[in-house]
Amino acid sequence: MREDVKERIRLACSNKVPRGFQRTNAGLMPTDWLPMRTAGEIFTNHSNKRHDGTSTVLSATQDKGIVPRSEVDIDIKYDEENLTGYKKVDSGDFIISLRSFQGGIEYSALEGLVSPAYTVLKNTMPIADDYYKNYFKTVDFISRLNSATYGIRDGKQIGYEDFRALVLHYPPLKEQQKIAEILNHCDKVIELKQRLIEEERCRKNWMMRKLLDPDSGVRLSGFSGKWIQKKLGQLGESTIGLTYDLKDVCDVHGKLVLRSSNIKDGKFVFDDNVYVSCGIPEELNVKKGDIIICARNGSQKLIGKSAYVNQDMPNCTFGAFMTVYRSNETEFIYHFLQTNSFLKQVSKSFGARINQLTTKTLLSIKMYIPVDKDEKAAIAKLLFDSDRKVDLLEQEITQWQLKKKALSQLLLTGLVRVTA
Repeated sequence: MREDVKERIRLACSNKVPRGFQRTNAGLMPTDWLPMRTAGEIFTNHSNKRHDGTSTVLSATQDKGIVPRSEVDIDIKYDEENLTGYKKVDSGDFIISLRSFQGGIEYSALEGLVSPAYTVLKNTMPIADDYYKNYFKTVDFISRLNSATYGIRDGKQIGYEDFRALVLHYPPLKEQQKIAEILNHCDKVIELKQRLIEEERCRKNWMMRKLLDPDSGVRLSGFSGKWIQKKLGQLGESTIGLTYDLKDVCDVHGKLVLRSSNIKDGKFVFDDNVYVSCGIPEELNVKKGDIIICARNGSQKLIGKSAYVNQDMPNCTFGAFMTVYRSNETEFIYHFLQTNSFLKQVSKSFGARINQLTTKTLLSIKMYIPVDKDEKAAIAKLLFDSDRKVDLLEQEITQWQLKKKALSQLLLTGLVRVTA
């Protein structure tokens, strides 16, 4: 980065005005981006109800933008006879969503209809759509939008009158297009890596189906030995997790309790943590090589989900709705626990009233295992290598997301200029 750009950023971070900039209600702005433009000058409130009611009904989502209502997870009821009162949306329009106070000004790449509760924005000045698609998602803009509507609460909507008075950055059109091109490149890299993750997960699922089933006809090269069927109870043992009282819950200086919310896609996540200060028996301390399994949950779909402890976790235990499975074979067994074959055996044990994976049921579950320890090790290594590829790709996505966030802050506000 050039020294003059570094100096400009340093001054901006110190709440000073760099040369060639002016302080505005939208924050610092390059003087050659002036005069200031309000949102009402760039976008108008567009309410077109001239249609026959046969177009696709659309909804605004925070993670996918504007999508067909049929793709929204929740079941939204509406009377098709009332569609004539819906608003027509064209590709390139923006929509102030019903959760706009959380940053929900969404871009529509689709044509269709939206509920009259939405505010449809159509640009009246030339813009690069993707410039404002990114601009409306910046922390600074969302903060300013919320400040303009003090006291707004969940379930309320920011209206056009709140939006129209805001000052927006409005670079020359060619510069908007160049900035959008750079940010879109970040999105394309992230999208590519997400596709690679999905492909690798599909590849691993295929390998688990084939390599963990001795009747599949697929074996690793160099192995042809016998497989035998055993119950999990013949290969290891399980222990039910810690029961604790509310008075035992403490701050982060206590011992972390692993619960079902700490397991996602076969991995541990640590964004919903509980810590306890009570004494923990040795057998309830998490150890490297353990498999932590969800044994009870309000959702049947989560029962049987598991994660492998691949490193020392000395300050962790596991909750009463979890169980730990220990064996000398856990590197191999863990991957069997990720298969549909295991989950089907778990679901068959569910009762009419109580759904849980009991110790008796877990230890009675059957699986096939190679007699040759080298074959077990080779299969486990291959499957763990696949997990590591996904981990690396996820880390790369996080890095690109941070890179895009930083670029958005610098480019969309003109602190870093591009040559159009």
